[in-house]
Amino acid sequence: VMDFGIARAKNSHLTQDNNVLGTAHYVSPEQTRGQDLGPTSDIYSLGVVMYECATGRVPFDGDDAISVALKQVNELPIPPSQINSGVDADLERIILKCMEKDPANRFQTADELRQVLNSYLSGRAVNVSEPTRIIGAPGELGATKTRELSDQTRAMVRPVSGVSGQNTARSSVSGSTGAYEVEKPKSNKNKIIAAVVAAVAVIGIVVAFATGLFGGEQVTVPDVLGKDQQTAVELIKEAGLEVGTIDQSYNDDVDEGKVAEQTPNGNTKKTKGTKVNLVISKGPKPSEKVEVPKLVGLTKDQAEAALASVGLKGNASEEANEADEGQVFEQGTEAGKEVAKGTTISYKVSSGPDTTSVPDLTDMTEAQARNALDMAGFGVDVSYQENDSVTEGTVISWNPSGKQKPGATITVVIAKKSGKATVPGNLYGKSISAAVTALNNAGFYNIGFCDQNGNPVSGNEDATVTGVSPTGKQSTDSTITLTVALSGSGSGSGTSTGDDSGTTN
Repeated sequence: VMDFGIARAKNSHLTQDNNVLGTAHYVSPEQTRGQDLGPTSDIYSLGVVMYECATGRVPFDGDDAISVALKQVNELPIPPSQINSGVDADLERIILKCMEKDPANRFQTADELRQVLNSYLSGRAVNVSEPTRIIGAPGELGATKTRELSDQTRAMVRPVSGVSGQNTARSSVSGSTGAYEVEKPKSNKNKIIAAVVAAVAVIGIVVAFATGLFGGEQVTVPDVLGKDQQTAVELIKEAGLEVGTIDQSYNDDVDEGKVAEQTPNGNTKKTKGTKVNLVISKGPKPSEKVEVPKLVGLTKDQAEAALASVGLKGNASEEANEADEGQVFEQGTEAGKEVAKGTTISYKVSSGPDTTSVPDLTDMTEAQARNALDMAGFGVDVSYQENDSVTEGTVISWNPSGKQKPGATITVVIAKKSGKATVPGNLYGKSISAAVTALNNAGFYNIGFCDQNGNPVSGNEDATVTGVSPTGKQSTDSTITLTVALSGSGSGSGTSTGDDSGTTN
C-alpha cells in the first residue's frame, strides 16, 4: 500500500528523527506506536481502504491527526454491516481481520488474503474467524480535540514512552502535500498520550507473552498445490495440522484431481492443529454445446451471422459450383450436430459455374482456330460460308463466345470464295477493247457482242459500247454480252472470248 503523500514528501522528511510519517486515517496501530513494521502493517492499511470502499467512510475520524492515530490504537471499528446493510458477514469478517490491532491476528501475507478473497468472490465458504471485539479499555483515551484534520499526509510526532510533556518537537511536511505543524500540546494531553503509550506497551507485552506461551506449537504448513487429494491430506496430517473444507472447482491450469488452492498457504508457520482448506481441480471447464445452423443456400454474410448467433466461428472458401455465385453450397459440419461453443465451422461459397473464356479467333485460319480451341479445352464444329470480303480460308465468326464450360463445342465459320463477281457498271461509251479489259479484270472472260437490234456481231475495236447484259453479281463463268454501235457497215455474229490483253476472237 503506497501512501502517495509520503512518496512526495520523502526527499526532505523521511530522515527526520522521532517522527512517524503517514496519513493518520490509514496508519497501522504499530506504526503509531513506533514499532517495527512488516507486511501485516500494509494489510492493515489495505483493510482501512476496503472498509472505506464498503461503507463510504473511514473507520476512524477526528479533529486532528493525533486523535485519529489514538483511535487506530485504542478503538475498534464499527462493523461495516451496521453502516451499510449490503455488506455480508463473510466480507465483513475479511475486512475486520485485516484491521486486527494485533498484527499476528491479521492475514499474514497478501497471497493469503488474495486466496480468501478469491474464495469469497467465487461463492465458496471462507474460513475467517470472528474479529476481536474487546481491547484495552475502549472509550477512555483519544478524547483530545485540536484543530480540523485534512486528508493530507502529515508528519506525526513519535511519542516517547514514559515521559510526560516531552512531545514538544515541531515538524512539518511541505510541498504538494501541504504543510502541517504539530503544536505543542498542553500538559493534560501529554498525560493522556503518556497513558496511551504505557497502555499500548502493556498490551504489547501481554500479547507477546500470550502468543509465546499459549499460542501453541508452530508448524510449517506443507505446500500441497498440484498434489492429488489423498497425498495432500496425508501431508497435512503428518505436519500436525487438520484438513478443513475440501471443495472442487474447474481449473484450466491444474489437472483434474489435483490441489488447485490451499488456505493457509504452504511454507507458512501456523499453530499445530490449524485447519488447512483445499480446493481440488475438476479439470478444464467443459465447453457449452450448441447446434450447428444450416448454412447451405445462405450468402457468406448470412452464414457468418448465423454462426455468430450461436457462438460459433466460420471459415469460408470459394469454389466453382453450379450454385449461384456467392451462395453457400457445402458445409463441413452437418446442420443440427452439437459441437462445443467456439468451434470453427468450414463451409464453401460458390464462385459460379466452372467456366473458361473462349479464345479470340479473329483473322485465324481454320487450322489455327482448331488448335486454339483444343488448347482451351473446347470442341470444334467447322462450317463454310461464301464470303468474298474475307480472305478465303480464314474465320468469319464463331459461336458461342465469352465464358463457357470446359468441353463445350464452339462452331466456327470459315470463309470460301463464292465464284461470282460484279459486272463493271462503267462500260457505257467505252471502246470494245476498253470494255473487254475491264470485264477480264473483274473475272469475266466469256464476252459476246450484238448490235442495237440484238443481232450478234463480231467485235470491232472502233465500236462503242452502248449496253451490257447481264449486270450486277454474276458467276464468272457467265457470258457478258456487250451491245455496240458499229462504226462501219460490216456486221457479223458470234461470241468473242477476250484475254488479258483485251483482244476478242
